[in-house]
Amino acid sequence: MLTFNAIDGFIFDLDNTLIPSEPFHLKAFAQAMRDLANYELTPEDIHHFSQHVSRQTAEVIIRKMGFTHITPQGVADHKNTIVRKIFKPTLFPGAREFIQKHHGDKKMALASNSPPAFVNPTLEELGLNGVMDCVITSKDVHNVKPDPEMFQIAAERLQCPPSRTLVFEDSAFGLKAAVNGGFPSVLVLNPNNPVPDYIPDDTTALTWSQLLRI
Repeated sequence: MLTFNAIDGFIFDLDNTLIPSEPFHLKAFAQAMRDLANYELTPEDIHHFSQHVSRQTAEVIIRKMGFTHITPQGVADHKNTIVRKIFKPTLFPGAREFIQKHHGDKKMALASNSPPAFVNPTLEELGLNGVMDCVITSKDVHNVKPDPEMFQIAAERLQCPPSRTLVFEDSAFGLKAAVNGGFPSVLVLNPNNPVPDYIPDDTTALTWSQLLRI
């Protein structure tokens, strides 16, 4: 049974863990590919996008299509501009209450594969800037999830050992990053989120409402 007694710090993912943002990221990425290359995403592209950051999916498409007039980073930058225009952040039910319940009791960090241009304004709009003890984005690391670097940096800044730092994630990549870094993890079950195809054996799957009762 999951308890927080032996936990000193929490690390939260952002997209689809705290906020329902994935559909907006996909919509913006699809529009960026139309704008820059007159290209329509295939089902395979969409599946790849669900498991990778925008730049990585753009790189796969560019290589597949032989595009020479666009770059992966250019696509990612244009996508990020679009998503900031169309996305209005809201928290999943129970997420704010959970954070408020443990604020001051546990050290808290946010670790997101998204860039700071998306993460920072989102936290500001949600009123969570002063709640997180540190924020790690894709710009702060050499390797994004499933590499554990992001979690390792967050734990170091929180001054919490990985074994006593609980990671809250929604994706296979995030859960793999936790395992790779020696972090215990929780799979957060949110409305309309697909269940990842990889769940570590010792990972508990719970909703925010269930987590509030622990």
